[in-house]
Amino acid sequence: MINVSKIKKQYKLLCQLVSSRRVKDALDVLNKMVAESEYSDFFIQQEHLEHTYEQMLNYMLEGVQDPERDRVYHKLLTSILELADRVKDRLMENHSGWHTYILKREVDRQQELTGKRVIETMDDLSFKRELDEMMDEGRVSPEADDERRRKLSAEIFNHLWLSNRYNEAEKSLAAATISCRDFLWHEKSLYISAILLSGLRYWDEEKVHRLIDFAGEEDQEVSARALVALIILLHQYDNRVEFYPNIIHRLRLLKEELKLKRRGLISRQSGEVAALRDPDLTQNRQQEGRLEVHVRVPPALPAVRSGRGSIDEDDASGPPGGTVDIQPRGGSGGLGRGDGLSQRSGAERQGDEDGEDQRLHGLRQPPWRQG
Repeated sequence: MINVSKIKKQYKLLCQLVSSRRVKDALDVLNKMVAESEYSDFFIQQEHLEHTYEQMLNYMLEGVQDPERDRVYHKLLTSILELADRVKDRLMENHSGWHTYILKREVDRQQELTGKRVIETMDDLSFKRELDEMMDEGRVSPEADDERRRKLSAEIFNHLWLSNRYNEAEKSLAAATISCRDFLWHEKSLYISAILLSGLRYWDEEKVHRLIDFAGEEDQEVSARALVALIILLHQYDNRVEFYPNIIHRLRLLKEELKLKRRGLISRQSGEVAALRDPDLTQNRQQEGRLEVHVRVPPALPAVRSGRGSIDEDDASGPPGGTVDIQPRGGSGGLGRGDGLSQRSGAERQGDEDGEDQRLHGLRQPPWRQG
């Protein structure tokens, strides 16, 4: 009796045999799985793979130099794996009883009601109208009509989750969710989870590419989740990625991009740490925060001198409402007791201060008491 455990063991064994290049043993396991599926199309495809393998063996025994041999051999290995994916999915749908496959049949039934069973472009999606409204920034805002937003997010999630193969429609859908600003970060994270779950259930090269697309998002909340999903998916199919050079190429580009971002982050952090560890630099920064004191000087303000510093009329000659920078005591360019502007005898300074106090006293008197 076939069960979920047996299906998974057969599928795992077949993938290991293909990775080890034991093609004949892999075809034998595939033959058993096809027989258990009882699906005629699988028999035809499996016989075609066996015929291709036998031809390759005959050419090798005869010493025929075929320049396309490596390409054909590579195609044979990937074709065995892809047929195994379809057979396993068929067996799981018939024998697992999982709610996933019940929901998948319901989504397929709703799609058939639109008259387009095969989804080739975004125009074939059953929720295309709602998606267009979302992408039209002038019609739907992120806060408006929460019920419609939740319904659309659920439909996008189910489609990305339950689709076995990603075609142009799924590629355009993922690109639309990334580029549209009306989709919030947690909604995009939800779609990343849908792609991951779909990839774990059914392998497809395009699902890896869509996760790489999300990993390049500027929003770190989105890109971080895409990277985690990508790592999980690649770990699950570690022995399989080698057959897809496009994935390897994009992963290398992504690696270089992440290196550049990491270097920039480390550079900024190193500058901050250096500032904290350098007492001179830290002291200078602290002094910079105290050095500039801007004092507004009215144009008619009389010369004022005090024991701590002085502002002469010449110093205050500037545009009305101008500012004069006062350096702290003892600082460079300051107006304290030690600077050149106050190098006079104590008697002169005292006389100036007394006269100044009298003049200020007169300014503070009412008009009828002055004189």
